[in-house]
Amino acid sequence: MTILNSKVLIDSNILINATNTHSKKHKVALAFLNQTPQGCISVQNINEFLRVSTHPIFQTPLTKAQAITQIKNFMCSFKVITPSEQTTLIHLDLLTKYNSTSNQIYGNFLVATMLTHDIKTIATDNENDFKKYKEIKVYNPFK
Repeated sequence: MTILNSKVLIDSNILINATNTHSKKHKVALAFLNQTPQGCISVQNINEFLRVSTHPIFQTPLTKAQAITQIKNFMCSFKVITPSEQTTLIHLDLLTKYNSTSNQIYGNFLVATMLTHDIKTIATDNENDFKKYKEIKVYNPFK
């Protein structure tokens, strides 16, 4: 699947792998980011990146200052999308349609944010989290 000429949401795991030089997926993630001119990130991705990349359990945690600098770099490279009132309505419809519960609610909200901004593809290493959504396509750059 070629996604280079369409808007694509870049999931947090891609951002984390691109930043983590110790990751086996680092080079692929970094190359993907460099060749995705229409990439977008959401405020949810920003918060997820900050949480994971600074967590002590993370293989090589970033300091808060390093993580903030990295987010600012991502913001210079990719459009940041934000939820709206419409996002909440789409989110509630998707919750009902797909019977999303527990941790699935976060993926559901991310899909709603995508749809609010007419983004139909997500680049992620977590295909299982998004494959149920008929409204979007899932692309895994690591495959």
